[in-house]
Amino acid sequence: MKKTGLITIILVIFVAALVLSLQGCGENLVATAEVTQIQVKDTTVYLAPEGDAREFQLEPIVYPFDAKNKGVYYKHVNTEDRDYLNISMDGLLFARALKVDEYGNNIPIPIRLISADNPTVSVQVQVIIESVPVENLFFKDSNMEIQLHEGPVQLDPIFKPSHALKGRTLTYRTGNSDIATVSRTGVVTPRSIGVVDIWAVSRPEGSKVEITAHVIISITYAPLNYRLDMITTTSALNQIVGSPDVLSFVLNRLDNVCDPAPRITWYVNNTPINTVGVKDNPVLNYVPGNLPSGKYRIVAKLENSSQIQVLESSEINVYYPLENFNIDVWNSDTTFATGDILLIGATYADSVFPPESYKWEITTPSGREILFRRSTGAMSPIADLEYIFKESGTYTMKAMAVVKGISSGVYSNTLSLSVSTASYGTDIFGLSLEGRKVGTSYYPYISWDPLPYNTSYRVEIKKGNPGSETYFSYDSTNPDHEDNFEKNGMYIDIERANFNESFSYRVKGGRYNWSEWKAYQGGTISTLVYPYFDEILPGFNSYISSIEDFGKLLNYFAIFRPEETLKTGTNTYTFDLMIPIIADNLPEGVYTKGAATEPSSSDAGIINLYDLIAYTMATYVESTSYGVYWGTIQVRGGRNQFSLLLNTSDSPTSFEEDIPYTELDYITHYAAIPRGELETLPIDSMTEECEVSTSNELFWAAINGYKPVPVEGSSAEEIYRIARKVLYTIISSGMSDEQKVHAIYDWLSENVGYNHSLLDATQGGGTYDSTSDSFFMEGVFRGVIDEQGNVTEILRGTAVCDGISKAMSLLLSMEGINNYKLTGLLTGATQIGHAWNKVMIDGRWYVVDPTWASDTVEATWEGQSGIYEMLAHKYLFITDEEAASSRNVYGVYPESEQEPYPGGFEENISVDPEYDSLIDSDEEISYYLSTYMPTELGSEEDLWGEIRLSEEYLTDLHERYNETHDPIPYELFLYHQEYVAYITDIENQVISGYTNKSLDILHSGIYFYVRIYSTSP
Repeated sequence: MKKTGLITIILVIFVAALVLSLQGCGENLVATAEVTQIQVKDTTVYLAPEGDAREFQLEPIVYPFDAKNKGVYYKHVNTEDRDYLNISMDGLLFARALKVDEYGNNIPIPIRLISADNPTVSVQVQVIIESVPVENLFFKDSNMEIQLHEGPVQLDPIFKPSHALKGRTLTYRTGNSDIATVSRTGVVTPRSIGVVDIWAVSRPEGSKVEITAHVIISITYAPLNYRLDMITTTSALNQIVGSPDVLSFVLNRLDNVCDPAPRITWYVNNTPINTVGVKDNPVLNYVPGNLPSGKYRIVAKLENSSQIQVLESSEINVYYPLENFNIDVWNSDTTFATGDILLIGATYADSVFPPESYKWEITTPSGREILFRRSTGAMSPIADLEYIFKESGTYTMKAMAVVKGISSGVYSNTLSLSVSTASYGTDIFGLSLEGRKVGTSYYPYISWDPLPYNTSYRVEIKKGNPGSETYFSYDSTNPDHEDNFEKNGMYIDIERANFNESFSYRVKGGRYNWSEWKAYQGGTISTLVYPYFDEILPGFNSYISSIEDFGKLLNYFAIFRPEETLKTGTNTYTFDLMIPIIADNLPEGVYTKGAATEPSSSDAGIINLYDLIAYTMATYVESTSYGVYWGTIQVRGGRNQFSLLLNTSDSPTSFEEDIPYTELDYITHYAAIPRGELETLPIDSMTEECEVSTSNELFWAAINGYKPVPVEGSSAEEIYRIARKVLYTIISSGMSDEQKVHAIYDWLSENVGYNHSLLDATQGGGTYDSTSDSFFMEGVFRGVIDEQGNVTEILRGTAVCDGISKAMSLLLSMEGINNYKLTGLLTGATQIGHAWNKVMIDGRWYVVDPTWASDTVEATWEGQSGIYEMLAHKYLFITDEEAASSRNVYGVYPESEQEPYPGGFEENISVDPEYDSLIDSDEEISYYLSTYMPTELGSEEDLWGEIRLSEEYLTDLHERYNETHDPIPYELFLYHQEYVAYITDIENQVISGYTNKSLDILHSGIYFYVRIYSTSP
């Protein structure tokens, strides 16, 4: 019975009051100083009464620089001066007329600049308006350059004094109109390449003296703009000493304004090429006949009277002829199995010509293959051959180099490789890809479900289109790769694959085969989500890649209740997650919401998040009751803010005194000589530790591949001591994983009674305590521990499926056996929550239900008739299909084997002949009942055993029946009276051979419960 989900949904909109105080957040930069001074560059300004020299802009400087008000007012000292001079509000002066006295002398016009901040601060400027002749004329630069293609250029000579009025009208003349002309207004128009003198001439009115300004103008082409192009194919860049190819280049002019015929000099590196016809030729045909091995470039130097352009070709490599090369295996792990990808790289000397491709000759166990593959280069990180081993056996391979499209006849060394048959199945499950911050960058990060044993890992990445893929591999045992790996994940170097690229990946543990390839679509993860890859706890970030990923995060918080991370109240945690998942797109029937009702909100984002939380909590989280408070931002399929209140205690708060049904004495399958308590358990070798204090924390640590470190005096410490005592008692180190699972299954049946009263309370509509120890491992592991911490006695426990399945996972994980705890619903008339397990044996997954390891039977034992519990192996090592007849599982887990496996009945009961409790013949059932059971009974009074009839034996019985009776279908034979009579006959025949013993057989189809008991007085 799984704890029913009791969900409290509280729709509370968070009101976040964010108070931003600017006080104390830096210095206040508001200016407060008072103006103390105003300065101007010149206190006397000269203007002409007309023309372009009649304006002047005043630019006062106000002190101090941090004055609060730098405004300045401008005003005439004498208002009558407004007829002569205009002043704008921003200090622009404009001369209107001459101001002279009766003798014609200029009279200065005073103006005052006054501070707007401090009117006591001012400065006075005199303005003199006068009409004076040009005294001098010059150009700012005596030399100018104009490109031929440019349009006309306006000359701008400088007058002295700058406000001179007389002689301001200029004339211009050119020294050579074929090179450049000049207009009356001083506009120069270039005509051809060359150097020309231009004069500007001023003749003030009434003067016979010319005042001139002279400028030398160079008319040039635009900068040289050529490109060096290779005419021959780029393969000619690789040359072989003694077999040179022609290299052809051409200089292409990229515009029509640069020099069309510059001087041209060709070089090889720094050495001029002096062949006849090369000088000044824009085309070069060059044969590197005598060049030794090395690296070269063709250089073209273009120049004219004023310009130089130097162009270089791509690098030219001159090599010696290829005479030999080697091929080597690049894989870190050179122990190969079918399905592995072989990576081979070819290497050769740097000074020899690199092959373009290879012809690979591969001899396989069943034949011969010829493959052609392009070369990737001697120093390339990409293998020259990527080959998938499809069969086991010996392979030999060698390569022949292809040089310049022709088979060279040069062969590599020959490799011989042995390939074994791959281990069955894979222990890698839950593959996903997200991101991990390494330094300041974010890398693709592959993770998988943790394993309860230490192992090495190999990861392969595949890029490219089918048929042209490239492969990269990582090996946790390779010192160059070990930093990439973590406990159950590794990051990919972004030089090999990044989030913008599409690629596939697969993982292999050290014990079993490869996982399936899983694809990542480039661009799925954008830079916008990178901040969500930052860790919030070791192994956890805020990016949710799947419901399973969400389940791992919430389950950790439900079990450990961390105090320092995201906690915002008692048992309340506030999350800000990136969840790119749409609940409506989840596969139907895979997840359950438990008892969650529909949300009252109509907001699509809230509904989506509500559904995701409900699916996750009910499917994957060890909790029964929770509340959700919605945050202020909800984006469907994106950012999600919410708070989660965990209502249920993470530990049991009540302890059941229910008296379960009495357990019958029956045959168990424990180690004949169990391991001693001085031996270590497989879990003791785990390299990473986890401190635990509750039973759920202990369960989580073990199943996630940690070595538990119980807090002293905690319930986890007590349970862990008892669990270790159990394994020391029933298992030996030499047992196989299958035998260990069988022994643990039997122990749970024998030592844990089912809490039927708790089941009745949960299904009868009454109240029950959801924190009863029957839901936890406290109900399973009960014992007496002395003052030294030794377990002196193991007591029979009482639990329901939740506690029993967790105990199964704990014991399996402690033995280093890969497993999962599953939850779902039984499919009978009343749907009941249930929990059970899935376990991996030799690469194969099977369903195991330890709760149903105890069957109830009506029997008489020790003179008392009633209902008893006894060991039943019907639900040990069954398939998903067999399990589906009685239950629906929720969540995503590895698929089981499709073929039924009667592993619970294959323990040997006889070596010669080789008999077990899976009955294949009349002789075997006779041996079991007549010999094995009496031997096992020994001096006991009463003993039960269990057998199963095999399909082959049932088929034989059915065929025998049809030979002597009217034929009936096989499906009806098990329920036919003749089958019942057959069982009764067996029982009577065996009893007739007993002395002071008797036999009872209870059967359910192919399963027989066999009781043998003493009848002596």
